Amino acid sequence: MKKIRRKRSRIISLALIITLVCDQNIANARESMRQNAVLKAAQTSEKTSTSHVMQDGSMTLEEQDEPATQPQTETLFLNEITSQRSENSKQYMMSDKSVTVVLYDEPIHYEDENGNLIEIDNSLIKT
Repeated sequence: MKKIRRKRSRIISLALIITLVCDQNIANARESMRQNAVLKAAQTSEKTSTSHVMQDGSMTLEEQDEPATQPQTETLFLNEITSQRSENSKQYMMSDKSVTVVLYDEPIHYEDENGNLIEIDNSLIKT
């Protein structure tokens, strides 16, 4: 009886270890694919300079029309470019006339019946 229990616990332990290793490999592959997509988008862009910044779980891609030889000043978000929305990204026009793309891990927009991407409202309503 002890041998059967010991054998069963070893099999379960081995299955759990394999599951953890496979799950970590899948997570690494997803992150690698996401980074490759951002790099590919940056390479195909016609802009002169790009930089990648991680902010609070989101990845941003800043694109500038002019070389970065001008003195650095604080740039502000002017408005969102709604025509460039995707299911999991937003693009913003900055005060220095650059465009910032913010990518999210999960969908933040949904498509309505007219084909427009609408922001998902996940606020709670008291009933």
